[in-house]
Amino acid sequence: MKPKKVEKETVVQVTVDEKEKKRQKKLLDGAKYLGETSLWDVLTDEETGQTYYFSKINQKAQWEKPACFVKQEEEKAEELRKIKAENEKKRQKRANSRGGTKDRRRRLQKGRQKIRDREEAEAREKMEANAMALERT
Repeated sequence: MKPKKVEKETVVQVTVDEKEKKRQKKLLDGAKYLGETSLWDVLTDEETGQTYYFSKINQKAQWEKPACFVKQEEEKAEELRKIKAENEKKRQKRANSRGGTKDRRRRLQKGRQKIRDREEAEAREKMEANAMALERT
């Protein structure tokens, strides 16, 4: 049996000057508010049950909802509003294709009138049948 070769790991230290550190920090700070919710963990405090937010970038926790979450919720609300407006337009279009609400009222009134006329005709026929039955006796 041959012994396994073990490669040595080499540790490389990258020295970053102050200017580069500032540039990276600025990019990461900006990323927190550009809608990158993946840079945050949403956690719940075990004692109080309240939600808090933990930044993966600077390893700090905060109670306030980060701007990227607020922006995401606003975008979802706007999208929902657009969908509702679109559905309302479709509903109006369907109603207008059927003649609108005035035509619908007219159709309902005609239908109700037919029912009343039929009921009156049935009542007259019953009265006539009763009158004929009385005359026979």
